[in-house]
Amino acid sequence: MSGIIGGAGSKSGVIGEIGQTREVRFYAYGGSDATVAVANTNGVPFGEVPENVGGGMHASNGIFTAPVEGIYSFYVQIYNYSGGSNTYDWRCIANSQPSASQVIGRFHGALAQGHICTFGGVKWIRKGEEINITNTSGGSRNFYSGTGEHTIFIGALIREGGVYI
Repeated sequence: MSGIIGGAGSKSGVIGEIGQTREVRFYAYGGSDATVAVANTNGVPFGEVPENVGGGMHASNGIFTAPVEGIYSFYVQIYNYSGGSNTYDWRCIANSQPSASQVIGRFHGALAQGHICTFGGVKWIRKGEEINITNTSGGSRNFYSGTGEHTIFIGALIREGGVYI
């Protein structure tokens, strides 16, 4: 027995052998050696996506769209490139909603120039839901885009399917 319970008309989320899950994962980063300003409530752009298994990460807008329903893990790293110390409020959110129920991970606090903040989280995501990194600091904030190791966004499907008990 797999230990998975699905509702009427739902699928268990297991394909093939028990425990197999489709591969969905991405690695995205800024893509240029430049300082980028992100206005309040706007998303962080991730112009380079060297790994995009499942095709959910979109370099054009920095948004990940879940290709399948399941439990996902996300990791974010942002390199501060503003002069002086600023208060930051970066959030990994679902469906462009910074409300508490849609926040997957968050960094809130002061950050001096040249320092890095990291945050992440795990959340059950429906197929088609959009995940992005948003500035909710109340004003424009700068970060260093970098070429792969400064500002990054990583995500992966842990388990495909519905609710597990």
